[in-house]
This record gives sequence, C-alpha cells and structure tokens, in this order.
Amino acid sequence: MTSPLSRRTLGRLAAASLVSAGIGASTRAHAADSKRVQMVPAEYSGALKNPLMGLVAKDFFVNTTDPACAEDQPLDYMPWATMVMTYIPWDHLEDDADDSVEKISAYLDQRWRGKDSSGVWRPYEEYGIKVIPRLYLRFPAETSGNTGSFYGLGGDHWPADLSAGDFTSSAFDARLNRMIQRLGTLWDDDPRVAYIQMGVFGTWGEQHGTAQPPNLETYFNQYFLNKHVQIRYYNKSQWSDYTKFGHYNDSIGDLTTAPNWASKPIGGEPAYDYNGFTVHGYNTRETYLDEDYTNNTANLVRSAHAVYLTWAGDYSYGSRWTSWDAEGARAAYLADKATIDSGAEKLQKELGYRYVISSFSYPKRIDPGVPFDVSFTVKNTGSAPMYYNWPVQVSLKDPTTGQIVWSDTFADTDITTWQPGSGYPAFDKKKSGSWSEAVASYSTPPAEHTETGTFTVPSTVPKPKTYIIQLAVLDPGGNVPSLRFAMQNYTQGGYHPMGQVGVGKTPSRTVIDPSFFDDPAVDVGLRYYRPGQEVPTAPATLDTLRISGPQILVAQNGEGYDLENLLLSGTDTRTYPHGLDAATVKWSLASGSAHASLSGSRLIPSSVGTGTVVAVLNGVTSEPFAFEVSDELGTLSGTVTAGYGSLLAGVTVTIASASRTYTTSTDTDGAFAFSDVFADTYTLTAGKTGYTDTVTEDVTVEKARAFTADLVLELVTGGDFFDDFSSGTGNWTAGTGAWSISDGVYHQTTVGGSNSWRYASTITGKVWQDATYDVDISYDGSGQNWAALLFRKPAQSDTINTGGYFVDWQYGGKIELGRAGSTVVVLATAQRTTDWSTAHHLRVVTQGSNIKVYVDDESSPVIDVDDSTSLFGYAGVGVSGAQWGFDNVQVTEA
Repeated sequence: MTSPLSRRTLGRLAAASLVSAGIGASTRAHAADSKRVQMVPAEYSGALKNPLMGLVAKDFFVNTTDPACAEDQPLDYMPWATMVMTYIPWDHLEDDADDSVEKISAYLDQRWRGKDSSGVWRPYEEYGIKVIPRLYLRFPAETSGNTGSFYGLGGDHWPADLSAGDFTSSAFDARLNRMIQRLGTLWDDDPRVAYIQMGVFGTWGEQHGTAQPPNLETYFNQYFLNKHVQIRYYNKSQWSDYTKFGHYNDSIGDLTTAPNWASKPIGGEPAYDYNGFTVHGYNTRETYLDEDYTNNTANLVRSAHAVYLTWAGDYSYGSRWTSWDAEGARAAYLADKATIDSGAEKLQKELGYRYVISSFSYPKRIDPGVPFDVSFTVKNTGSAPMYYNWPVQVSLKDPTTGQIVWSDTFADTDITTWQPGSGYPAFDKKKSGSWSEAVASYSTPPAEHTETGTFTVPSTVPKPKTYIIQLAVLDPGGNVPSLRFAMQNYTQGGYHPMGQVGVGKTPSRTVIDPSFFDDPAVDVGLRYYRPGQEVPTAPATLDTLRISGPQILVAQNGEGYDLENLLLSGTDTRTYPHGLDAATVKWSLASGSAHASLSGSRLIPSSVGTGTVVAVLNGVTSEPFAFEVSDELGTLSGTVTAGYGSLLAGVTVTIASASRTYTTSTDTDGAFAFSDVFADTYTLTAGKTGYTDTVTEDVTVEKARAFTADLVLELVTGGDFFDDFSSGTGNWTAGTGAWSISDGVYHQTTVGGSNSWRYASTITGKVWQDATYDVDISYDGSGQNWAALLFRKPAQSDTINTGGYFVDWQYGGKIELGRAGSTVVVLATAQRTTDWSTAHHLRVVTQGSNIKVYVDDESSPVIDVDDSTSLFGYAGVGVSGAQWGFDNVQVTEA
C-alpha cells in the first residue's frame, strides 16, 4: 500500500518527466512576433519554504544564556519555518526608567538567535528566519500544565519602578509612549522583523482580561510606519480604527475572518488547549495524522486568509506550550514521520501566498543600449497576499561562469496586488462535514496579472554571447533573492532560469535543459542581511546530504517501507548544518536491486538479502543507507482503549526482547502496528501521561504470521479531595479573574469584562472519571450573574466555556447544566427560589455518561441527564463577571 508521501513523490516524478519531454517547460514563438520567446513553465506541485508565510516556530526561551535552553531542538527544528514568534517580557527590555535603548537592542540581538544542530549559536538571519515579536507584561505562572517560570516567560514582567497591574495611569502611559517609540526605532526598518503582534495588555499579551492602555493604538500608529502591526481582536469595538492593523487570532479555531485581510496580515494559532482541538485534533501530530483534521485546518486557513500559523508548526518536536503535546513528541513524530510530513506539507501549501506563473515572454535577442520588454503573467493560488512590496528582478547569468552580468527590477510591479481568490464555503461540522472531506476552492478565483518591464542592457555586457534570463524576488534585507515562484524552473540561490537569450546574437536554442533545475521547496543558501553586514557575491549551496534513522528492515514480499520516514540533513558550503525533512529528494538503489525495487519513495522487497539506498537533492548524493529483506519477520498490531471505553491516541507502545527494541505510537483510532519485526519473544509496554502503564510479558511474534494484542489503560484519577481554604490556595490554579481567600472562602472579585466567561480556577493536577463533586456557593454582593462548578474539563487551562461540563447557579435561581466547547450547549435547566443572603450547596454526581445535579439538602436530583461527550477531566469553579465565593470543595471518587 502506498503511503500519502509516496503518492506525493510519485506525482512530482511524473511532472518532472513531462518537463524532460518538453511538455512542462515548453518554448514556442509568439504568434504575433517570431522574434520573441513565450514559455510556459511547469508549476511546482509541492509546498515552498517561502519568507513571511507558512508554518511558524515558537521561541520560548527568554534567557538564551540559561543552561536550561534546550539543545535537543535546533533553531531550524521546524522543517517549514521561515519565521519564529517570540514573547518579549517588558522588564527584560527595560526594568527602570534610566534603562537605555541600547539595552533593548542588546537583549534582542541575544534573543534572536539559536543553536544549530551542532550546538553553535547562530543569528536568525543566517538561517533566513524572521521574527514576529509580542511585548507583554503578564503571563500566568501556570499554562496548560507548564508551571513555574516556563523558560523565563511566566509571571508578571513589570518594570521594578512601576506598579504591577497598572495599565492606565499617566506614569504608565509615559513609559508606554517611550517604549513603543523605542521599539519603532529599532523594529520598523529591521529586516529581522516580519510582523508585530501588538500585545502589551492582557494575559499573554492577548489583549483581554485586563484594562487597555488608552493611547496604545495611537502610539503604534505613530511609531510604526513600515511594519505591519497585528491586534488580537478586530471585532470588540476596542479600537478607533481596527482596519489599520492585521489580526493575530490565538484561537483561530473560532473561524472568524477579519474583513481587511487583503491589506493587513492575518495569523494565529490553533489553541489546542482551548477550542482548537475540535477543529485541529488534540495535538500537533494529530492535525496531520488524521486527514479530517488536516483538511479542516487547511480550509480554515483558506477561509480566514491566514498568512501564517503558529503552534501547528511544532509537530516535529511537539509544542513545549502543553505538556501533553511535548512529552514523547519526538518519538511519536518519528514513528509516523512520512504521514505527518505529508500532512504538514499540505497545510504549508495552503498558507499565505503561492505565485504561479503561466507565461513568460522575452526577446530572443537583446542589443546593448536598445530598450526591450520582459513580461510575465502570474496568479496567487494561495490564501493570502504578500504584504510587503518586494522588488521583482530580471537578470542575465553567464552559463559558463555562473556570474550575473546584469540585473534590473520591474519598476511598476507591486506584488501586494497579486491577491488570492475569495468567497469560501461555510464550516458545517467538525469531523464529518464538507471541510473535513477535501480542501475547497474559492468561489471567486484569483485574478491573473500581467507584469511588463522595459529594460536596457549596457554596453559593458560582453557580446555576442548567449545568457540565461532569470527572475527573482528580492528581500530588501541585503537585496538578495528570497521569495520563490511555484515553478520547476529553479536553481539554488533564489533564481528562476526562464530561458536562453542572446546579447548581440540570436541563440541557437532558447529551452533550458530541465536537468539543470534544482528543487525549490527548500534552499539552504537563502538568507537576508542586516545593515552593515557584508553580502557575498554568491549564496551558499548544499554541500553534503545525510540519511539517518534505524536500519531498514522489511519482510520478504511484504508491504515495504516508505523512505520518507528517514531523517534527512545536510550541510551547506559554509559548513552550516540544516534539517532537510521538508525537501523532496530523489531516491535510488545503490545496491541490492536483486532484493528490492523502488516505487517513488517506497522500497518494495522481493527476496531475502541486503542492499543500500541513496538520496539525491540538488545534485548532491548521500552516503548509502542500508536495508535488509528478511523472511524471519512477523507482524504485531492492536488497539489501546481507556478503561472508560474510548480508543486512545498518542500511546507509546514498545516491544523489547533481549536483543532488540521497537517503539511506535497509537494513531487517532487508538491503533498501533509493528509491521516487520524479527520473530522473538517480547515484553510489550504501553504508556501515556495520565494513565497507568500496562506491561504484557512473553508476547511471541512468529515469522510470516500476524499477531494482535488489544490493550487497556486505566486513567490515573485524583482520589478523594477536600479543601476548606484554611491553608491557602496551593491546591488551585487560577486562570483569568481575580482569585483570593478571605475568611476561609475562595473569592472571585472581578466584576464585568468582555471575557467574564473565562473567570475560572481549577484544582491543580487532578482528574476524575466517576465522582461526586460538592461545593458551597455564596454571593459576595456585586455583579449578580452566576457561579459554577466545572467538571470533566479536558485541560487544566480550560475555562467555563471551552470544554467539559459546568453547572451554573444563577442569581435569579436558574440552574443550568452546560456542555462546553466551540459552541456551548445547555443540556438541562431547573429553577429554584434562591435567597443569596446565605450560602447554598451544589452537588454533581457522574457515573459513566450519567450526570445528576442536586441542590441544598434535596434528596432527588434537579437535573438527570445522559451525555458521553466527556467522560473524565479536571474540576474547578468559575463565575460570570461577578463576585462570588466558594467553600468546602469536595470530590469523592466513586
């Protein structure tokens, strides 16, 4: 059976064969002028690692000199990333009024770098990585299971000489004005900066949950004239003119689309720990392992016209943002690498701009001093435009020396006008709707743009001579080629060779041999330069290519092995190391053709024996990598189910004997498989965070036979719990809102606010399945609304409305049982006359799918409902924008 990535590889090989046959890259005389060449380049079918777009990495390490800075994750860890999002704590830039702008500059230089895979610190620009910074002041001490300083991000980051929590005083306003002015001076012309997330106020700088500085909008408009600034919300009436800003949607799964997307950049993250899991899956790998989630996310990108997406890019190592995503993530990625890589490329291809040239026209002969026209027709088949008008260059390259002898740019071309299509089908269902079935098309397709430039070659260009005419799009950071068109006509260094042209002569042929082309997906030599940095005359190119991974072991006459599961890396001519898992290589057998054959990237075994394969990328061939075909192999597969009945994804499954060990993980259907393992007796172990490991001894695998082992993991639950708040808040993790203890009662004191539904606090680190939950609720006299008991919440960071269930008791006496999620569903209601001058007791009893709600001393439930959406989870309390108190919180496990 051919894997998804193998199908992708086969498709590209087929397209390449058309080019070789003269179909994909044809050159023919223009009907009206036989002296001109009009060529039709073949579209490159894969994704491109282009600047200012695509899947984005995240930099969590505030203190880059801290030994805790991870070395297992190199700066180019995300295969597609040309950008990294960085949280910038205010006090690291400025902790005192006397701190200088030079301190800010020095911190940014230290921060905007990373270690390559050999452990050497490299500035981001050397790897072509740009930055999306967000300045912030407040970061929760606990985020999605991560506690403490969280790499230096956690906690408040107010300057020592200002009052923490003060966003509105004149003293803060003066410092805010100076800070944004300084950042404008440093960032507005800095080629390292891609887009700027405004941040500053709100938890995480997400611009909700705190007061808004009154002049923030004014200062950003005043001091940022070149870079695009993004706000968190465009639709909450908090800005005088939101259309001047782009949009960073940290819960992009809410499916909103900012109406000014055509001129301002839209980005965001899936928020797997909030509402994102319903659209994208429960972690970064599930987004790509399950085609429904991949399609959902790709369609969301196209619907929102997103140019970049963070978090979803962390699939190769797992996001450090959430413990359940990071733990075991690297092993889980390697276990399903080919499938995950294929899904990630599919999403990368939909993000941002994608420029396809349908025709390119130029004269066969150019004479020095005589003006000539070059034109091309292009359309944007991506989801968003390019938001900066980078120049398009035409150049002549000497095919003998490789030197560029002349270049100029199209004077009247504005690439920001190359807009994508518009109009998109509405999202209907999470896992079974039209979005999950396939990537849709815009109802209004993208327009084609014909660009024409008039140029003159000077007399200094040697003649008569035949040259290669090229296109490139230049990064103003050094004026070096960077952005690539989606075409197969490509050579390393960012150039698109379009045809042969004569200067002072007519060339004998205009078509370029397709074997001359390199793969455009990933180019290790592309980078940009900061002012004052020397730009070399030629870019770096790929120098070495390396394959790594476990030895390939396949069964005789078995299904074979997808070589895309192997890791690819290399070095450039600067000796810099690079991860190359986004590159498309050509595979071939170096030996062992009597024992196996190749179909694209799939190794097909035929007879017992050994051999080697090699990979080829841009003319560089790897060292041979060994494979073995054996008739001593068998198969072991099965499923892993939770004790409460649901199939479990992301379970690490290992089989180990005295001489060998194999590891894999369960897919989204809870299934695992060891396709080709040596006949032996193994110990089988299955484990997942939050569950008790299961160990099965003496599992026998026999050759040429398939064996199954279905496993059950029991949830690790919190046991009995009680808190009368006599010993502080150590059992609780407070989210938004203001939570404190007074007189032995746990109070929430914030009244109102646009995010009042999120005022919640959770019992730390404990989950329950079947249990009885009790709490005494008191009204503290301001805001009315309601108080709630939360239970079976999927994540500790879930608020009232993001997942699991809640029972709210309203000031007017109405009691509601709700199921939270992207849409809150009220499952049942009851009404009781309630005197809030005294506390009242709320009890919830869960047993399997049954939920019963009791109030005060009543022996019969006021609500009795069956719902199996969530069968376990965290518990806590919450309010809706009012002052309430909670006491005697008790959980009794069934």
